[in-house]
Amino acid sequence: LPTRIIDVGDDRDTPPKLVATAGRKGIYLALSYCWGTTQQSKHLKTTRSNLCDFEGAIPFSLLPATIRDAIIATRLLHIRYLWVDTLCIIQDDDLDWKHESANMGSIFQLGLCTLAATSARHSGEGLFLLRQADNEHENHGLVEELARCEWSKRGWVVQERILSRRLVHFGSQRLFFECQEGVDTQFENGPTPFTHNLQRKPDPDRVHSAQHRFWSRVVRAYNQCDLTQPSDKLPAISGLAREMSALIRQSYFRGLWIEDIARGLFW
Repeated sequence: LPTRIIDVGDDRDTPPKLVATAGRKGIYLALSYCWGTTQQSKHLKTTRSNLCDFEGAIPFSLLPATIRDAIIATRLLHIRYLWVDTLCIIQDDDLDWKHESANMGSIFQLGLCTLAATSARHSGEGLFLLRQADNEHENHGLVEELARCEWSKRGWVVQERILSRRLVHFGSQRLFFECQEGVDTQFENGPTPFTHNLQRKPDPDRVHSAQHRFWSRVVRAYNQCDLTQPSDKLPAISGLAREMSALIRQSYFRGLWIEDIARGLFW
């Protein structure tokens, strides 16, 4: 389990609470979403002053709609734990943020599934939107959904999506189920733009050039995304770099691979 996790409780009568895991193991879901501005999403976040209170109970009614819906979805899936950045990281503690942001990639990678608020423009809109899946003119595939949505323009989403073993996309018209090899709904089968096999054991004789091409493709997409804090540029992709480094056994330094540095610097 991550350092802190939300215990969603058994039902609506049990308030969620923040739990310090102290190295315990368990099954959890993660939430990937757009924060939006404070006015849009009415952020309730964990700080040093309310940490102890949240370990007793998190005020459910004060949470933005996307986080409330994620807690409900986690309960309906009969999973006990949910990870949400704004609650599981102490937002006014620089040391805690640096430690947890460095582990962000593994948090999404080790979760059972990621709930993606794909169609929500900010955390005040929620997961459970009014959908009209029977209108064939309004049914968009995941590729088009991602091209239209604010979620895919968020810099942190790049590694959250690639490293997650499974995702449930809450789209504008329907749900999409994505894993390491593709995407599926009851209406559609097909590949995703980022079909990848980072979880698999690579062939060392062939992987290096393929992974460097993959990295270049990811960085091009990443550079088109937005970051609220410019200082997040390297941390927001460091989890993916760490995973690739472990696979290809090459040296990563501030967005570049030392063994491929000529091409990296030239680009």
